[in-house]
Amino acid sequence: TLYDLRGHGRSNRPELGYAPSLMAGDLRNLLDALAMDRVHIIAHSFGGQVALHFARQFPERVHTLTIADTHLSSERHSAAGWENGEKLQPLLDQRGLALDTDDPFFGYRMLTEAARLQLAEEDEQAEALNEWGHAFRSKAGKRSARQWLQLLETTTAGSEIMEDDGLSDSLLAE
Repeated sequence: TLYDLRGHGRSNRPELGYAPSLMAGDLRNLLDALAMDRVHIIAHSFGGQVALHFARQFPERVHTLTIADTHLSSERHSAAGWENGEKLQPLLDQRGLALDTDDPFFGYRMLTEAARLQLAEEDEQAEALNEWGHAFRSKAGKRSARQWLQLLETTTAGSEIMEDDGLSDSLLAE
């Protein structure tokens, strides 16, 4: 079963409720509706935060948990000096993009800037996106870019996604 997180893909886009701990409740409600008691969960990116919160809140419902490319608050604080960031920062500076690869929320900020550049359609800026190899350059790139920016502009998703997820090292160890 594959589902869209709240505000993503084809799901509804309510004004509030984008914290991963709240979205874990969405997953519980979906599993209840599908009469799925104990499941294997595979999650990517922000979905990994949702899955970790689900596993903490409802451990009896999780058979296995696999997360990929998930950014956690406990790890964000140790990301300074990231090797790829050191390579990317000069490119960002050269393009005049006010992004800092040492920012704990750099990924989300870069995604937002890439969406703006995609919709701006400036040749030079489009070239920057090619250098990043970003997903907004795909066939559905403009639609994805519009959806991302609309999510940030019409909801509290931006502030809720870019706040401490509450998953400290000690909680994860449990």
